[in-house]
Amino acid sequence: MKPRVLAIITTYNRPRICKRLLESMSRVGSPDFDVILLENRSDSDYREILKKDYGFRISHKALDDNYGLPITFNMGIRHAIREGYEFVWVLDDDTEVETDTLRYMVEQMDKNPDVAVTGSGIFDINSRERLLHAGAFFDFRMLTPVPNNGKDRTGDVDYVADCSSLARVSLIQEHNIFYDESYFFHVEDIDFPLMFKEKGYRVTVDPRSRIFHIDWAENYPARSSLIHYDVRNMLYMFMKFRPRDFRWSGLFMVMFRRNVYYFLFASIFTYLSGNIHLAHAFYLSVMDIYSCRMYRSDLYERIGFNKNSGPGMIENKEIVVPEEFTDPERRRFRELMEERTEGCRMVFDVRGSFFGKLWHALTSWKKYDLVFISNHRMHPLYPFLGKGLIKMEDNGLHVYDLSYAKGMKLILNAALLGIKITMRRLFGYKRWRQRLIWKPGRT
Repeated sequence: MKPRVLAIITTYNRPRICKRLLESMSRVGSPDFDVILLENRSDSDYREILKKDYGFRISHKALDDNYGLPITFNMGIRHAIREGYEFVWVLDDDTEVETDTLRYMVEQMDKNPDVAVTGSGIFDINSRERLLHAGAFFDFRMLTPVPNNGKDRTGDVDYVADCSSLARVSLIQEHNIFYDESYFFHVEDIDFPLMFKEKGYRVTVDPRSRIFHIDWAENYPARSSLIHYDVRNMLYMFMKFRPRDFRWSGLFMVMFRRNVYYFLFASIFTYLSGNIHLAHAFYLSVMDIYSCRMYRSDLYERIGFNKNSGPGMIENKEIVVPEEFTDPERRRFRELMEERTEGCRMVFDVRGSFFGKLWHALTSWKKYDLVFISNHRMHPLYPFLGKGLIKMEDNGLHVYDLSYAKGMKLILNAALLGIKITMRRLFGYKRWRQRLIWKPGRT
């Protein structure tokens, strides 16, 4: 008899972690299920882990590019529709499941035909009784999720994380609801259940259905590239769903503009505070919404941040290693410098008070080829000191082309973009929104 459930696993360069998930799935009891493993273009070889018999059928599809999460999820859903499965079970490749994880979700679906999506409780993989996530609600006014803090964390929510969620294929097919392919990744798991809620269906969570995942807050520090996706995707989702509380009044655009102005102001403030990357992340998030540029976005490439090579103007050979480095750090620093650049005349770690940095900037105008920093912040005075800025991190040297003109351009562009979006309410708003919002069948 054909299984009722198709498990969709999207993976990218993590065969060892994916194997751990498959091994945990081999212990799942009833109901039976099949698996489709969608491998975004990887440098790793998954064939070795697929040689093992896990006790269920696995269809493996190696893709020719990294298409992100929504597109690969939709590939799995369309496969489920063609093959006649009743449910799709979306899983992260870095999770582990329990024997009854799937059973509780299927029972929830069978008992409640008005439930379109249900999800598992997500527990810390390193502290297995610690509940990390049991669905959440979404506050459109503040553009932020609100955790489900109910007494037993069971019941209706706005969305469940796609670490482990079960969706009803018949409703997907009936209403033509698929993952929105504008997102690439992040926020797609909020968007997908909300589309069903708009149609009047329920989204639920049952923490008896347990999966284990690492704690995001502790293991995934907020990087500018991720913040860029988050901010852009939240603004996009706000435009897409036009929250009911202010759907039929000018208050909708008032709220949207308030959020836009907040992030544009944040881009200026964070630049002046020295965090250049985060400033660009905020600005480009709003710019992408205005210009209808969604899907994949390489923040570092767009702002001229090159992780793999020197800035090109380095010709001198002397390398000066910062004094606070330990001997292993000194050796590693020299190795990386020799790999990535042709050397540099001076590398300087700017320290001290604001006024000390200001005095140094005024007395050392463009003195250095590269300015070295050992912390994560980039002070706005750095462009006075050199032509380039260099950071040493775990994955190598990061080089940033410094130009004070770039900073002034960012500030002026942020102000101008705020004016443009203010005027967009008066000129061409409907056409803008139609271009922005993705529909199934449109890429």
